[in-house]
Amino acid sequence: MREIKISPVLNGWIVNVGCGTVVFTDIKKMTGELIRYYAAPEKVENEYMRDAINKPGPIPGPNIEEFCLRPGGRTASQAA
Repeated sequence: MREIKISPVLNGWIVNVGCGTVVFTDIKKMTGELIRYYAAPEKVENEYMRDAINKPGPIPGPNIEEFCLRPGGRTASQAA
């Protein structure tokens, strides 16, 4: 599980989970997603990456996992 930071803004909340950022405009949706994340962090992270509207583009060198380490400083492939 990654560090979570919630920042209120004028029309919602910005939620930073590790190096990922998600924006919510509904507090019930936000809290529901946080509960889901606490129950199954890796599953929820994979869903958010799979369904992302603005997916990261190609990164020279290591892939995106190298920039967003899993707990213990391991990438997803090392953790598997």
